[in-house]
Amino acid sequence: MAASGSLAHVPYVQRPLSESWVYAKDARLLVERATTRVREQRILLRNRTSLRGDNFIFLRTVDLPRYGVAPRLAQDDLIAHAGGRPPPFDRVDAKLVNSLNDSIGAVTWAEWTDGAGTFCVLAVRRLDDTARVLTYGADVMDVLMRNCSGGSFDAALAPIMDAAIAFPPASGARGAGPRNLSPLAAPMP
Repeated sequence: MAASGSLAHVPYVQRPLSESWVYAKDARLLVERATTRVREQRILLRNRTSLRGDNFIFLRTVDLPRYGVAPRLAQDDLIAHAGGRPPPFDRVDAKLVNSLNDSIGAVTWAEWTDGAGTFCVLAVRRLDDTARVLTYGADVMDVLMRNCSGGSFDAALAPIMDAAIAFPPASGARGAGPRNLSPLAAPMP
């Protein structure tokens, strides 16, 4: 691992999809890079639309100094760390103005549609150890997702919602969904 400075000069390394920090049903490629206190994963998702650009989930974990308090999520900084605003959000003054709370916290997003059945979202959220198990040493995990799909905005938002990222991904079978952390937490038959 590099020094605790910038990740700008640290290359991404391809990892098996089974090492992703979150469950992503349409994941096609996983790359990761890290310094002493910051780790990033970029999960490329299938793009079934004709729009240019990749669908992706960008994850960034930060290890805070001992007894450190996590600063507020800076959406513009997270977008910059991920490489800037992806298309089609680079062409418009897209503000992340929509929000909702699910079982693990707030999600904020911008919407774009072509009016012909393609729905895109640029969504962000922050997770801490009260929302899910984080990677070793991480205090917070910031999540940025660009996802375009046919159907609806709800379908485009699905990969960043609690059902997909509240639990670590199941190891083993490709396409396996999220699982309970404990067999005792499962519903009774």
